[in-house]
Amino acid sequence: MSLNLRSPVRRLLPLTAWTCALGLSLSAAVLAQGPFDSWRQVGPEGGSLNALTVDPLDPNRWLGLSGRALLEKQGDGPWQVIGELPSGTGSRLVADGPTLFAASSGNQAAATFFLYRSEDGGATWQDLEFPNGVMINVTGIASAPSGMLFATSDGLWRWRRDAGWDQLLPDPLLDFDIAPDGSLAIALVSAPLSTERRVLSSVDGGLTWREEGGLAPRRVESVAVDTPFLYAIGANADETRFAASRLSGPGLWIIVPAQGLPARSFTTSLEAWPYQSSTVLFSVRPPETHRSDDLGRTWRALDFGVGAVSLQSYDVQPGADGELLANGRTGAFSSTDGGVTWDAQNRGLFRYFVDQLAVDPERSDELYLRTSSSLETFRTDDGGATWSRLPLGPAEGDLVILPTQPRTVLVGADDGWFRSGDGGESFSLIQEQDSGEQRAVSFSVDPTEPRRVVAAGFDSSPLAAPTAAHWWSNDAGATWSRGVAAPDVRDFTAVIHDPFNPERVYLGGDGGVYLGTAGGAQLSPLPGAGDFVRALVADRFVEGRLLALGTTDLFRSDDAGATWTSVSDDPPFDAFSDLRSDRRVRDRYWAESGAGLWRSDDAGLSWQLATPEFPDLVNSFDFDPQFPRTVYAGAWRNGLLRLILDDNLGCGHPQLLCLGGERFVLESRWRDFEGREGVGQKGDLTADTGYFWFFDPANVELVTKVLDGTGFNGNYWVFYGSLSNVEFSLKVTDT
Repeated sequence: MSLNLRSPVRRLLPLTAWTCALGLSLSAAVLAQGPFDSWRQVGPEGGSLNALTVDPLDPNRWLGLSGRALLEKQGDGPWQVIGELPSGTGSRLVADGPTLFAASSGNQAAATFFLYRSEDGGATWQDLEFPNGVMINVTGIASAPSGMLFATSDGLWRWRRDAGWDQLLPDPLLDFDIAPDGSLAIALVSAPLSTERRVLSSVDGGLTWREEGGLAPRRVESVAVDTPFLYAIGANADETRFAASRLSGPGLWIIVPAQGLPARSFTTSLEAWPYQSSTVLFSVRPPETHRSDDLGRTWRALDFGVGAVSLQSYDVQPGADGELLANGRTGAFSSTDGGVTWDAQNRGLFRYFVDQLAVDPERSDELYLRTSSSLETFRTDDGGATWSRLPLGPAEGDLVILPTQPRTVLVGADDGWFRSGDGGESFSLIQEQDSGEQRAVSFSVDPTEPRRVVAAGFDSSPLAAPTAAHWWSNDAGATWSRGVAAPDVRDFTAVIHDPFNPERVYLGGDGGVYLGTAGGAQLSPLPGAGDFVRALVADRFVEGRLLALGTTDLFRSDDAGATWTSVSDDPPFDAFSDLRSDRRVRDRYWAESGAGLWRSDDAGLSWQLATPEFPDLVNSFDFDPQFPRTVYAGAWRNGLLRLILDDNLGCGHPQLLCLGGERFVLESRWRDFEGREGVGQKGDLTADTGYFWFFDPANVELVTKVLDGTGFNGNYWVFYGSLSNVEFSLKVTDT
């Protein structure tokens, strides 16, 4: 975590010293790694949990799958990664005594699905191949007295350790459920090459089956069992919703209208669990889960977390002592009242797919991020220690913060874009009227006047091909005017202001690079940077220098886009998706790839991996605007991560003061009365104390000390004393 301390300008008290002691809630254990050697997760907690199960030998132990990662939660402890599947994305997980069974999907378009078995708690996995190597979609796994049952698109299969595979049902299974003791099972099957659906039941754990008639001509969508009852939901011939229940064995279905289930829900699964001498039904279909406690007559949508955009649950199952568990796009949840209310159980779970992130230009501990899995937007005001969901619907495209008062936040949307004028407390949707659908893919803020902003993207219509579009605003996004059209260009994917002449903007996309001027009234092509540009960057130090990232090549212009030169195709730039110009060093650029962040110190001619190997794929990155050695990266499966860059100097750097056994890294910045800014230079005193000077090494401006107070109140203590009359910031990072 990090802590920012700010001092305002004190014009009349040039020598007034003041001291503040702060107790930081930090672990007493010093981490094994040093301050500059690894990425650290900073949140938010939660994220995609594709499968969840309870250890049958220990009901206080939960196991889950997120991507390929196998996670474990013991009692009230945090989630921890304890293993990894060999390939694919985990979709099903079942524990049968000490043995784990998992199903994962690879490329569903190519019908690649995998089954695995682990005898050592997930440390190692063995392939559990179907006969003849058939790769099939697994929709359910259950343990029965007769063996492990696998509901698949190729029927119901049984696996036994001593006998291998045999097929119990030949027809594709659309849904399957079995009682916890394995005695009663129900299946929804379809005949091959047919839309016919049949409901079957078994009273011997799936060995033999009989057809359950009485529901035709209704279209059954899902089935469930809670001994001794069978349940089904679906649609009548007139498309109204129904729910049905009956005792196992001969008898009639009791069919009732299902009020509250959305029309055409195409439910993927129905769950039935006992609660207080009755049955609670859960209809699970993304993005919502519905609950009924009156045998399906009325249904109510569940809310997994206050403010959550995605209410999806992949599964609902029993925990210990009447508890219910659920998992989905926003993590794990538990309920002790039969599913009426749910509590998040996500401590230590950092599994959001972070698609976009932005650091506030004026408040380095205020960050915003957007997820691609649940399409939610989060904000932190304390450097990632705590996060809050913002009241924003599903958002796509770029995310940018305008350093206005109050702060303005812009987020791309599926049709238009969202704007907040109060730092994310509320949002409104910006759309043009009577002009089809618009999507803003990229935003750029004028570096000299933050109220001027340009959005770039495309127009789309069901009846026409997409066309590139851009919009200009002079009032922090409150109102917009459309820029002139670009003929025969399908979309713009990037837009940047010229830092030396902000009246000029550069747009990149399907047609290469274009120059926009006169508030969007003029648009001129700048050919030579390839046919498709994914990212653009303008040099902060050299006027007229631009870099354009093409499909497989990197282009540079030193004359404001008049001519372009291919400067590099190694490493392969098809793995890159973003470019940044360094704020501090001339000719230095940054780019992202799946391995981490790459750096060029010669204006794009050559590149080298500049950070430790990244534990995941990088989707986006941004630097702390006040302390640019701190970089944040949004990961595909691991949330937001942070790294302190050392430029191969580490604690030896003259601007980084390392205290407390080099665990705490302190940095300072200053701003004087004329608005000039700078970075404080450190001075070492002892292992726990030091100081910073701003203008003259002989003139100390700020003294600091870090003490280990964990024996007193469980915290480390940071003391600082001001000897300055200029505004300063002090950032303390616990590595």
